[in-house]
Formats: sequence, structure tokens, C-alpha cells
Amino acid sequence: MWLAIRAGVVFTALVAVIAPTAEARPGERRVSYSLPNGLRVRLVPDRDVDEVVVLLGVRGGFFAEPAGRPHLAHVAEHLITLGASNGSEEAKDVARWFAGGRANAETLAHCMYFDLRVRPEDLPRALRLQAARLTRPEFTPELLRQEVPRTLAELEHLERSALGGTGKFALSGFAQASLHGQSQILLREATHKLTVADIQDYWSRTSRPDRAILNVIGNFDSKVAREAIAKSFGTIPEPGARPAGDEQVPRSCSSTWDVKTQHLLIAWKVPPPSDPDHSALTLATLPLMERLQADPGLLRLARMPHATNEVDGLFILNAQVKPGADLKALEAQLLDQVQRLGQREGIGAAELARARTWLMPSLRPESLVEGSRPLGVPRILVQANLELQVMIREMAWGDLPSYAARVEAVSLDTARAAVSKHLNRRQAVIVRIAPSREL
Repeated sequence: MWLAIRAGVVFTALVAVIAPTAEARPGERRVSYSLPNGLRVRLVPDRDVDEVVVLLGVRGGFFAEPAGRPHLAHVAEHLITLGASNGSEEAKDVARWFAGGRANAETLAHCMYFDLRVRPEDLPRALRLQAARLTRPEFTPELLRQEVPRTLAELEHLERSALGGTGKFALSGFAQASLHGQSQILLREATHKLTVADIQDYWSRTSRPDRAILNVIGNFDSKVAREAIAKSFGTIPEPGARPAGDEQVPRSCSSTWDVKTQHLLIAWKVPPPSDPDHSALTLATLPLMERLQADPGLLRLARMPHATNEVDGLFILNAQVKPGADLKALEAQLLDQVQRLGQREGIGAAELARARTWLMPSLRPESLVEGSRPLGVPRILVQANLELQVMIREMAWGDLPSYAARVEAVSLDTARAAVSKHLNRRQAVIVRIAPSREL
């Protein structure tokens, strides 16, 4: 994930240790339920904070972009964030909250989310805005012209940054190259050519309530919140059957793009989250990440090597190649680290225990009590960060209690065996994305 401390709603990226949340007061426990239209809701009341965070997540990120439309999801996210009906109360609210650093959003490979941080008395207004985003955002040519330069400015900042990288955008490139067969990815050019109709089509395919999750965290009364949610979201009609989609089969390839960075991505098809091997592979990502980021030879060749098992049936390694680096050497080192992980002594007991400690809070956060948090970060933001990770993983893996049970059942032998079976014994998909020669 690419979560960072930001202005406005700050979600802290706690990678190895996630600070736990406080338990709600007696009578106001966490609760999860679904509306008849399929929207999943999670309420986390805490009367000891003075704000409320409202998160809306929708399953549909970079991997939902059609062929020839790289970056569409990110541009759509910007328009949805600001696209309330002109002159409406929702438009006034989003303008006020966005200007005050209390409204933001993010696009990931498999989903996007929209966050609001408001006063308790503004919760009904925040819920109305999130419902409007889900079902009736207003996209205009003027808003599109305003936001296209802003989305590209984010990319340009990461191209130059010594701290961040373009790995998130590379996942859009991976989908275009490996899943859609695009040998030339004109991300910048395609962004400038996007139309309001493109945004509307993308959002109409992804913005179903049965593909969305609503999380409310902070100082609120659960009964009042449920009534407000029913009023704002309960009137959204139950959607029809989901259209059948073709299975996306990744292919090894080399592509160019009009971005200044180079990426090497290695992917493997993995079983669905209902398979115990999937949770074993998820646990393996932390020791793999630790090894990748501690390998001096590898870090001389690449920036920010990252492993994820949250992307639509794929286990993906993503590394930004340093200028002048030997690409074949980098590929060999990445594959060697994965090969070692699946060997008889590949994952240690301490590594597996640490991985389980890292993962379980976002699968069973209700089992936690108040704990430490980063100095100077308000508790509401630590809570929101944890609930955000819960939401992101639920969109990726489905029923989290069942997934948590499978995680707890993973042993050293099953973790090593899963890596060996699905990563070491299967052909990896190698995707190379390099800058166009004109750059």
C-alpha cells in the first residue's frame, strides 16, 4: 500500500506494527452489517475522541481500467472527490472540508477510497456526501480540465522525489501491458484525452453498492448513525446481477510508457482468498519485504521493492529500477529471494510470528484494546488508519473472520510449501516497463 502522513485526514503507514484502537464504551461496541442493496457497513464508536472519520471504499482501481485508458481510475477519483451537484449542499460541504484539509481520497490497484474527517454534528452531512459520491457524482468538462493537471502533477512529483516512487502508477502500466497487451502506454497522452463520458462509464461499472464498504469511526451515537446511514444509503436501489467478466490472464512482456521511471514487475497467479494457501502467501509477504529492503545488492539496483498479495488473484513484486541498473541482475536477485523463501528453512519461526502480529489487527481489530501510537498522532487518526486497512483487505479478500481463521492456522511448513508451490514451481510473469526513447 502507498499510505502516508498527509495534510488533512492523516493515515499513518504503520508497516510492521499497527497501533491498536481503543475499545468502545459499554453499550456501543463495534458492529458490522449490510444494507439490502449490498452495501457493507462497519461502525466503530469511541466517545473519547472529538471527531468522526467516514470512509467509503469502492472495489475498482487501476486494474479496472479498460485497454488504452491508463490513469483513468486516478482521474475519476479526483472528479468523484469534488463532483457534487453544482449549488447543492453536498457541493458546499465538500468545498469547505476539502479546503480545510478534511477530505481526501486515494486510488490503489484493486480499489479506491474517499475519506472525510468531520465534527460529530456533521456526520449526517458527511454520510449524504459519501452517498452522493457513490450514486450521483456530477462530472463536468470544467472539472475534468481542472483536475487533469493536478493528477499529472502528482505523477511528476513522484518522478522527481527521493522519498517516494511511481510504483502505484506502475500497477496501471502492468494492467495495460500484461492484461491488455499494450506495448506502448501513453499515460500522459491518454490522460489529456480522457472525456467526461470515459469517467461516467468507468464509474457506472464500479460504483455498485454491493462493491462498496462504508466505515464510520469516532464520536457518534450508533443508533443515530444507523438511522442516518439508512436515510442516505438505504434508498439506493439493489443492483442487478453483476455482469460476467473475462478472467484476466497476465502475460510476460516489455512495454514503454511516457513516464520517466523504469519498473520491473514479477507476478504469479495465486489461488482465491478462500484457499488456505492464499493466507499463507499473504503471511509470506512480510518476511519477503523485510529481506528485499535489507538486501544491499538489490537496493543498489532498485528503489522501494514491494510485495503484495492483495491484487485480484496475483502475487506481485514491484521494483522501481535505478538509472543504469542491470535489469537482468535485478530480476535474478528478486527471484532468488523468492526462491529462498520457499526452501525448507526459508521462513523462520520468528518471521512468521512477526508477520501474524502485523496482519491480525486488520483482520480482527475488535479484539484489541488501547495501545501505543506514534508520538503526536491523534488517536482518531490511528483508529482510522487501522479501519482503512480493514476495509482495503475486506475488498481484496472478502470475509475477514474466515480469512483470519485461515491465517491463524498457517504453520511454518504450510507457509514454505505455499511459496514453493505457487511461486517457485510456477512460471513467473515478468513485466518490464521503461521510459519511451523520446524521454
